Amino acid sequence: KKSEEEKCTITDPRYFLIMLLAWSLILFILRLIVSICFPQALMSNIFHFCLICIPMSLGISAFYLTTNSILTKIVPPADTGAMLGMNMSVHSLIRSVSPTIGGFLYQLYGYPSFGYLQFAINLLVFFYVFRKIYN
Repeated sequence: KKSEEEKCTITDPRYFLIMLLAWSLILFILRLIVSICFPQALMSNIFHFCLICIPMSLGISAFYLTTNSILTKIVPPADTGAMLGMNMSVHSLIRSVSPTIGGFLYQLYGYPSFGYLQFAINLLVFFYVFRKIYN
């Protein structure tokens, strides 16, 4: 448990960063659902996939940099290295596992499966973050 001085209250500057991170996640997820997931579910060939990958890559890169910055500011200075290490380990794990999952989805269900899976995951994350904000 955190001691009284380590708790994040509304007067703490970290509280604002936590709320900023939560709302930016919500807005980012909504943008992904509307601008990438639906076109990705409707694509019919590899050319459409290449067109969708351009904004998806730019958005994910910007989101990754933003969350790294916010995460390092939220934790105490002594824990910054641990936070960056955990963040990079999750990022590396996802980059290791995703080609296998992508190949499996492509072989069994085709191109649209990427959009449907991304829509479902983004919707689950959206509701999780939304629930965390209001609880």
